Amino acid sequence: MSTLEEVGEKILVCLDSGVAVSPQSAIHDYLRAALAEAEAQADAEPCCDSRIEKNVPLPARHKALAQYPFASMESGDSFSVSIDKFVRARNAASQYGKRHGMRFVCKNTGDGAGRIWRLE
Repeated sequence: MSTLEEVGEKILVCLDSGVAVSPQSAIHDYLRAALAEAEAQADAEPCCDSRIEKNVPLPARHKALAQYPFASMESGDSFSVSIDKFVRARNAASQYGKRHGMRFVCKNTGDGAGRIWRLE
């Protein structure tokens, strides 16, 4: 008997067969011993590699490439984006503006595209 799953399966077999498992029965003693053995094995197995290592550098942080040119825009600048990506670009402009203290205006130009202007 080695795992809690196997002990659980034996318990289910006993219950499905209609065997009464009283505290005095041999099955009860067997299941209790099997459960104790499985718990002891679970405690003995380490959950992870527990060696402590010193001075291991963190991996370099991956910086995503800018999808939109918000950082290089000056007041009055604008860019066009296709209408199928307009909502995503509008949300990105709003979030970028909130983080960096800028204001953007986003309008559907009606020609299958949208345009985003920087105001401040």
